[in-house]
Formats: sequence, C-alpha cells, structure tokens
Amino acid sequence: MDLKKLKYFKAIIQTGSFTKAARQLNVAQSALSLHMKRLEETFGKELLVRSSKGVMPTEAGALLYERANRILSDIEKAWQDVRDFGEKPNGTVRIGLPGTISSVLSEPLIAACRETYPDIRLVIADAMSGFVKDWLAEGQVDLAVLYLDIQTDVISSSLMLEEEIVAVHPCSSKRAGTISSEELAVDPLILPSRSHGLRVMLEGELPVIGDRIVPTIEVDSFNTIKKLVEKGYGCSLLPLYAVHQEVKDNRLTVTRLKDRQLWRRLYLARGKTTPSTLASKEVMALLVEQITALVEAGHWAGARLP
Repeated sequence: MDLKKLKYFKAIIQTGSFTKAARQLNVAQSALSLHMKRLEETFGKELLVRSSKGVMPTEAGALLYERANRILSDIEKAWQDVRDFGEKPNGTVRIGLPGTISSVLSEPLIAACRETYPDIRLVIADAMSGFVKDWLAEGQVDLAVLYLDIQTDVISSSLMLEEEIVAVHPCSSKRAGTISSEELAVDPLILPSRSHGLRVMLEGELPVIGDRIVPTIEVDSFNTIKKLVEKGYGCSLLPLYAVHQEVKDNRLTVTRLKDRQLWRRLYLARGKTTPSTLASKEVMALLVEQITALVEAGHWAGARLP
C-alpha cells in the first residue's frame, strides 16, 4: 500500500464515482480501478461496492477511509511544518463553522487573515454544528466553532462567548417587553428539529418546551423560521444576533423571558489528532481576536464574552 492508493481511494469515496474521481485526479479510470483492485488485494478485504447510487464503502472501507483521512492529513501537515520552519506562516487552514456563525464571522476573518498573513489560504466550510463536529473528528477541518463543549481523545474545546436567546414575534404582536415560559404555549411555536443544537439546548433549559409544547412547525433554517414568524405563522426562540437586522427594519419584534435568561454557549474547538502548523496556530489566534472584536464593538448583537 502507498499514499497514492490512499489518495485515490479517498477521492472515490468523496465523489461516489470512479468516473468523477478519475476526472478529479486526472488519471485514467482503468488505472484507478486497477489501483483499487490491488488495494483490496493488499488488505484481503472488499473495500468498495458499486450500486445504482454510485460507489459506496463497505464496513472495512469506511474504516479505511476514516484512517486514510488522518494519515493523509498528517502527511500534509508534516510537509507544511518543514516548509514553514523559520519562515512566515503559509499553507492551507480549514475551518468549520455553523452557518449562522459563518454569516457573522467569515468576512472579517478572511479580511484580517489576508491583511496579516497573505500567504495563508483559508478554506471555510459551513453546515449544522453536528456536521462540523464530525468534520473535525475526521480531520477534514483543522479548527471549528461549535455549540458543544467537547473534551475527547480527538477533540478539545474552549468557551468563546455566550449568545442571548430571545422570543421572536411578528411586528403585529402586542406582546410586552417580557414573556413567561408558560406564555410561549399561547402562540404556535416554530422551532428547529431535535437534530438541531438550539432545540436540544432549549429543551434542556426550558422543560416546558420539552414536556408540554409541541412545535407547530419544525424547520432547521433560521432564515425560513424568520420568514414564517414575519408572516404570522407563529413565534420562535432564536439568538438575538440572528434577528437583529429584522428587528432594526421593523419586520420582527423580540421579547425576553421574564423567569430566566437564556444563553447559548459557543466554543472554539480543534482536533487533537491533527498536527498543528504555524499557520493553524496563527489563524486560531486571529479567530479569537476577531470574535472578541466583534463582541466588544457591538457587531455581534446579544453576545457577551465569558
């Protein structure tokens, strides 16, 4: 087995197709098939299964894919470390962000990185927090911002800030400045599904939601939730920063809970199994700096530093 075969194997799994992988790698499909046949012979295991849906890994193939990601990432970082030794930070740093955080943080982070470290290439990927966590565990990203405090053999995290959660209503609502948890049951409630971190947090913090309230509508997109609330389908509970502009434009209104304040915690996480490069260390410091600046300047509405 050699690194070339692992790279080919990884490309096939990621694209789900020999044809697409061959095109991406710029190699003949027949050569790619031969390399995979020899890789399976090396392990004495079937690694790939072709179906009408494309190419899928077997159980053994999924295990190899996980390990291959780490091996190839370690090799890449080793090359970067040696090249960077005694030089200015350079290379690629991959960051995973929840979509809502990406909308606030990506642009100022990219701008600051270009100005301070022009030789560093940032790759920012966004998705729901659970997917971002998986990317970090698999070594697909170097750093991540999560709504989870994770301390495992492969991930460590540190508290970055807290976001205030508020009740969100259409502008036509005659609600007072505060609302009790029980009063949330009066209007139809629009919340993310239970696969979303905010929903999990709310059900833990507000038992009335977990025990007695069934949301009228469940949707994982904050933008869709805001549109539904604005059009009068119900109310919701969202981070203040996520509705700051709509409140400013008199499209939505917010109330705070009178019986408790709700704060969602945000963590900066890194993979323990992914070697740190000079570039990733500098980007991590820059990320902390930008988050702090956004909060202190009031550009991250409803956020506070711990």
